[in-house]
Amino acid sequence: MTDLPDGYYSDAELAWLTDAVRRRAPRTLVEIGTCMGRSALAIACAMRPTAHLWCIDIWPDERALRTFRYAVEQAGLADRITAVRQPSGEAARAWRSDCGLRNADCGMDSKSHGSTRMKHGDSESESSVFNPCSIRGQEIDLVHLDGDHRSLAVYLDIREWLPSLAPDGIFLGHDWNLDSVRFGVMQAKADGLLGEIGVSAAKRNGLPACWWGLPATPGTCAGSPDASSGSGACGVVEKPCSCSRRLQPAGP
Repeated sequence: MTDLPDGYYSDAELAWLTDAVRRRAPRTLVEIGTCMGRSALAIACAMRPTAHLWCIDIWPDERALRTFRYAVEQAGLADRITAVRQPSGEAARAWRSDCGLRNADCGMDSKSHGSTRMKHGDSESESSVFNPCSIRGQEIDLVHLDGDHRSLAVYLDIREWLPSLAPDGIFLGHDWNLDSVRFGVMQAKADGLLGEIGVSAAKRNGLPACWWGLPATPGTCAGSPDASSGSGACGVVEKPCSCSRRLQPAGP
């Protein structure tokens, strides 16, 4: 594997992530929360040669975006990774509408890259917005969630991207060891958005570090735990808790 930027994924967690990507063999992938690109480059190296990864991030830190761009170029992956600088929900709605996906490098003052997928615009203009025609209605095979870790944000990421997920698609996520992430995923299952969910063998602070979820199938009981207790598509199945309180927006 190519040299990866710094990030929060441990080697064991990356091994789980890349193994899941190889076994699922997705063609169209989306990552929510890329930062400097540690997980994105690992995913791209595990993808089929014809697959493509769309990285969605707001990149509030310009240095992180530059590090990501540089890493992508050095790895020779600029034609297989598209960076989109947009909030997750906005990008999800743009994916299935006539709106454009915002170029990640819009407004930056560095030189243009050779790849049109990473091309810069001097201002918010037509050249800095991706043509949605190539992706509108295109089903996503795999969504990797590692963005805003607040419960409501995790829940909304699942809800917003679910309509574009293929029937046999999958969500992969990081930081299952955080209470907020677990609750957001559990609530998505309780509300019938997710069917089977599971966790990784790789652990952090004594808890599984990663999770996966499949879209709910018609007729699935929204509030009932999954009956399976063996190994699932990407790891050990984790039965959801019976959460009674509802998600509330954080802050005013």
